[in-house]
Amino acid sequence: GFYATLIYATDAILVPWTLMQDSFMDLDAFIRDAIATAFGRTLADDLTIGTGVGMPMGVLTAAAAGPTAKGAALVYDDFVELIHSVNRAYRTGAVFMMNDNSTKALHLLKDNEGRPLWVPSLVSGMPDMFAGYPIEVNESMPDIAAGGTPILFGNLKNYKFRVVKQASVVRLNERYADALQTGYFGYARFGGGLPSAGQPIKKLVMPGNAGG
Repeated sequence: GFYATLIYATDAILVPWTLMQDSFMDLDAFIRDAIATAFGRTLADDLTIGTGVGMPMGVLTAAAAGPTAKGAALVYDDFVELIHSVNRAYRTGAVFMMNDNSTKALHLLKDNEGRPLWVPSLVSGMPDMFAGYPIEVNESMPDIAAGGTPILFGNLKNYKFRVVKQASVVRLNERYADALQTGYFGYARFGGGLPSAGQPIKKLVMPGNAGG
């Protein structure tokens, strides 16, 4: 139904036998880790901004449009409007999601007395807070820009991520043997979607021009 699933596969990585024999490190384990890291980065992008066409529908794509920001620079009122655009029933466990550049913009917001509105976490491993809700940093979220949607708000558990096939790495010992090489490739199958027509999670929309 609402899931768009995709088979992820890397290109073959070819390693000369001489390098494997002479290397001081465990190249087999190193390459497997590198493939897993590449999968993670691609998957993070797709589960955030994926179009749903030939890939999972990312949470930012699936989320409903919330309020439009008051100007090109974020202000505290924008976050209040975004919070209240999500029904109270969905606010339990809700968080803000944004990239690190956007968190910098929040760090710079101050009240009329010049005091930062950002509330840093006093407990190691716990997220910082803003306007009463935690902040989740996701580098796949877009920057603040005209017409963009840099901030999400809602309970992200409403976004359903499906692992159809866990990531696996295949070692090809024979296929490239005539070139004295060993090949590796990774593959997996994932899906994601928001079954509630986007309402549990909303995105802040920036004005369409730099002047607001």
